Formats: sequence, structure tokens, C-alpha cells
Amino acid sequence: MRQLHWTTEHAVFEGEFDAEHRELFRLGEEVRLAHEAGADAQAIGEAVRRLAAAAEAHFAHEERMMRSARYSGYAWHKHLHDGARERLQSLAAEPDELVTYLARWLREHTAVADRMMASSLRNAGRARAAAS
Repeated sequence: MRQLHWTTEHAVFEGEFDAEHRELFRLGEEVRLAHEAGADAQAIGEAVRRLAAAAEAHFAHEERMMRSARYSGYAWHKHLHDGARERLQSLAAEPDELVTYLARWLREHTAVADRMMASSLRNAGRARAAAS
């Protein structure tokens, strides 16, 4: 099972999103540690539920911000989120596979899709500021 550790390599350079990403890494690591420590199914399930709730809140936050900025990549980005939502739900009872999936997905998603989105949101903010 892959360890989840946020580094600046995962940064998208938007404070709120980076904080939410760090929390997803932390919660994923919590699932991993509970599983490796032999925690009972109830404790692992609760850790998975906390992770799923945080992921959903984060995805919803990004999606609100993208809609607000009329981000041209919204449909594609939301499709990526929807795929992750489904996969996290399908792996809820398999913590080792869930953590391995999440580690890969977060690394790839933050490096491309989230950096593209964050850059576009920053540019939209600059354009609004310049127009005022």
C-alpha cells in the first residue's frame, strides 16, 4: 500500500485548494495507518467515511469555483471528479486498494487538471480586478 504524503510537488498554488489537498492526503494516510495497524472494520470504515466526505466537499468546492469563473475545462474536470467519486465509493471496503488508487489519482490530478484549473481561476481573478 502506497504511503500518502503531501509535498509542494502537489501544490496548485491556490491556498484553499492546497489546504484541502493536504487534508485529503492526511485522511488517506489515516486510512492506510488504521488498516496497517489492524484496526477493526468499524474504525477503518469511519476513516474511509471521513476521507470520502472531505473528497466530496473538495470536489464540490472546486466545481463551484470553476462554474463561477466560467472555466472552459469545467466539464472535463468534473468528469475526472465523477470518476474518482465512483472509484472511491467502489473501493470503500478495500482500504489498501483505495489508498493505492487515491495516491496515484491525487498525484496525477493535482499535477495536471488542478494546476490548469487554478491557473485559469487566477487569470480570471486578475481580469476581474483589472476591469474594476
